[in-house]
Amino acid sequence: MKKEIWPKKCISVRLKIFRRITDKCYIAVAYDGTEDYIPASEFFGPDTETTKSRGYWIAEWILKRKILQRKTKNPKIAWFGQDRKRCPAPETKPQQENPRKPRRTPRRTRFHVTYENKRTGEEFKCVVVELNEETAKTNLMTKFFSGKLEFSPIENGLKNEIKIKSIETRPGRNKPEATTAE
Repeated sequence: MKKEIWPKKCISVRLKIFRRITDKCYIAVAYDGTEDYIPASEFFGPDTETTKSRGYWIAEWILKRKILQRKTKNPKIAWFGQDRKRCPAPETKPQQENPRKPRRTPRRTRFHVTYENKRTGEEFKCVVVELNEETAKTNLMTKFFSGKLEFSPIENGLKNEIKIKSIETRPGRNKPEATTAE
């Protein structure tokens, strides 16, 4: 069985009818006609400060699970102890701002890809924004086979007729080739 947390946060709810139906249960009827059952353990007594209608102190957590809705934007809140009497609000620890650093999202790079038709030698250019060169090539090939490029296999009925000539991260500046030590 769960250990109960005290003091309990309660909200004053204005109800048309609130009466005991058993030793362990109350029936609550709101002014709009909705009704619900409230456990006796979650009812903390009448709100004596209301003047125009009858208010009742009911535990906040049970109201979240019930049909009865709080109609006010700023509900009247009070705290009740185990002796079912009002008590001061518990002290809360101040929360730290950003206890963890947010994860940095990987930077996506704009690749300018030059590709050609193997049969005709005609060149085409395309811009692909991806995380790295490999995914840029994969994305280009996906676009090629789906017919989203100027030269595509769907129009021409060709397969594997594309050749990637160069991939540049900045136009006019080719990516330096890796040199091998002999």
